[in-house]
Amino acid sequence: MVGGGSSLAALDRRQPFAFAPPILAPVTNRCPKVSVLVTNYYMARFVVEAINSALSQSYGNLEIVICDDGSEDDSLARIEASFKNNARIAYFTQPNAGQAGAMNAAFVRATGELIAFLDSDDVWLPDRLRRVVEQFTASPGLGILSHQLRAVDEKLRPLRFVAPDHFDEGWLGWNPLAVAQLSKARTTGLTVHREVADRVFPLPIDSHGHGDGVMVRRAAVLARVGALHEIHALYRQHAGNQTGITGPTQLKVAAAELQTRRVALADHLAFYRSVFGRQAGHESLVRRMTAYDELTFNLLADRPLDRQLIRLLPRRRTRGWWFLLAALPRRARIALFRFRRRQPW
Repeated sequence: MVGGGSSLAALDRRQPFAFAPPILAPVTNRCPKVSVLVTNYYMARFVVEAINSALSQSYGNLEIVICDDGSEDDSLARIEASFKNNARIAYFTQPNAGQAGAMNAAFVRATGELIAFLDSDDVWLPDRLRRVVEQFTASPGLGILSHQLRAVDEKLRPLRFVAPDHFDEGWLGWNPLAVAQLSKARTTGLTVHREVADRVFPLPIDSHGHGDGVMVRRAAVLARVGALHEIHALYRQHAGNQTGITGPTQLKVAAAELQTRRVALADHLAFYRSVFGRQAGHESLVRRMTAYDELTFNLLADRPLDRQLIRLLPRRRTRGWWFLLAALPRRARIALFRFRRRQPW
């Protein structure tokens, strides 16, 4: 499951319902309709390819709902030119509301029993939906499912990175720290059961680019988490990615990332309280779970790196990396940090 060692064990001892069943235990039909939600923002050069990858699935009982989130490029023109007469596709535009707002708008129009997500710059592999449906139908009680993604460059040439390298699975909802630390797929690797999605949506629009993180944590509070340790999508890396695989390298992006992650984790604690009628405990959980983002922001803002904050990081290797950066002169620290982030392969 999730790392955390003695702190997780201590939390377990305080939970009288530590092994309670999930709040929701949905059952999936043998041939469920899948709603594919695509949110697009200035991805005109990629969005048609993304949609075609959904239409090319070996599993055919699907609809595709596309929300353009206020793009001023020719995204909608390209979508209309390619899919105007396709009965399985619905598309619309709205004023820019961020990832969460676009996901909310698309979900309102979805009618499927399973809700799958596809970023407009990514590509699904042909058996993605078939394998996901098989997993849901074979696993009663499954609320949300992740699968792995292969990182690729703009031209879909493979890079060495597979995201993520491990998953958390099972019933985690009783444990707020386990859910906060949940290892999940990127948006394109996520599928949620409708019964769970109806309780999860709408997402708070101030979570911006962390709408998928809010969704996953809410779902994990309610139902069992599942995983396919198989690659079923291509995760495209390009200049339009604000953070990509390795995270931000510019101060403005790092500041936004830190703030929206704090919002997402605060939402997790509030949602937990609304479901279980009790505090989630660990008042310092948000600070602990945003330690990496806060360190990134402080480094790029040329602020001191707090060693106590470094000690909150969960992995020894990561802590060692940040202790090394803290020991370097300012210019060397930032240069090494940016070089490392640009060389993840």
